[in-house]
Amino acid sequence: MSNLIELKNISLVIKNISIINNISLNLGERGTTLVTGHNGAGKSSLLRLMAGFIKPTKGNILYGGSQEKLPIGFVFQKPVMLDRNVNENLLHALAYNGNTKNINQSLIDQTLRINNVFHLRDLSAKKISVGEQQIISVLRALIIKPPILFLDEPTSSLDPEYTQIVENLILKASKEIKIVLVTQSTTHLKLFNDEIIHLSRGKLIESTS
Repeated sequence: MSNLIELKNISLVIKNISIINNISLNLGERGTTLVTGHNGAGKSSLLRLMAGFIKPTKGNILYGGSQEKLPIGFVFQKPVMLDRNVNENLLHALAYNGNTKNINQSLIDQTLRINNVFHLRDLSAKKISVGEQQIISVLRALIIKPPILFLDEPTSSLDPEYTQIVENLILKASKEIKIVLVTQSTTHLKLFNDEIIHLSRGKLIESTS
């Protein structure tokens, strides 16, 4: 299996504070990589570096052997919804694909029906529950069919019912694409254990697969 993402001696310094310290990693094309560690360990910063949201102070990040970034999906800890209905949130994610609106609409309707949330389609995305928002966030990230999905503690603010739904979506997606999941959940350590990366004070302490 080839490497989807390669981190080569990555460091991140912000305002003279070392956030990430000389980390090298190779991530494959499938399965789930968990990023664990205490608060302040650098988990979210590492995720944003890999996603290309921020640039490293030192080192290089390669995507399939190239510095050209890949299309990605990203799900934040707290759902981020456009002030539009659910349907328009998903349409917005698909806008760059070049498909006609009818093709996009068909894909959205199918995605919502398969995941038992079609009833949310025409509701304001900001007025549905937090659990429903996070489900839509995951579906919105996946509908563009990215090769990799990053998630930053996506279930930390959810009740058990919605946590299980989101976990099932992640588990299903991990069979087809790469998942990188920041978590402190012991349940996730049991569910998603293909690879575990443990950070402490910005340093890679352990990587198991």
